[in-house]
Amino acid sequence: MTAGIVDALVAVFFIGVLVAISAVDIRRRIVPNKIVLPAAAVVLVARTAVHPSLVWLIAGVGAALFLLVAAVARPGGMGMGDVKLALLLGFAVGRTVPVALLVALVAGVVPSLALIIRHGTRGPDDGHPVRAVPCPRWGRRTLCRDTGVLGLRFAHLAGDISS
Repeated sequence: MTAGIVDALVAVFFIGVLVAISAVDIRRRIVPNKIVLPAAAVVLVARTAVHPSLVWLIAGVGAALFLLVAAVARPGGMGMGDVKLALLLGFAVGRTVPVALLVALVAGVVPSLALIIRHGTRGPDDGHPVRAVPCPRWGRRTLCRDTGVLGLRFAHLAGDISS
């Protein structure tokens, strides 16, 4: 197999892993070790076999250490799953991992600022940190229901409208 084909296969594998991790993270709010760590090993072995260099290892460990510092500095703000995901990212993209991390961090600023502007730093009054749409009230009942996905509450137009 040529290096180009292996690189394409690694990219497809990496994207598939990200989709799987995202699906689990949305439902359970965790980045599962059973997915991310074996995927990181596969990506590192494939990258190193085709392009022999310590760059892949250094990029992964460096990205993980960068986010580990942030996770330790502010517990609760970022979990260890994010650190392991950075390890996978570094193994996958190599020396461009600082750019990838910068893009990801900047992309996270926009929704974060929107939430802070809307709810302040404490979140909405109903105890849910995020609300996708305003939840109208009808007397003592709310026209929303908790979907269980990231604590989001969505306006519910049919069925049971009790909170």
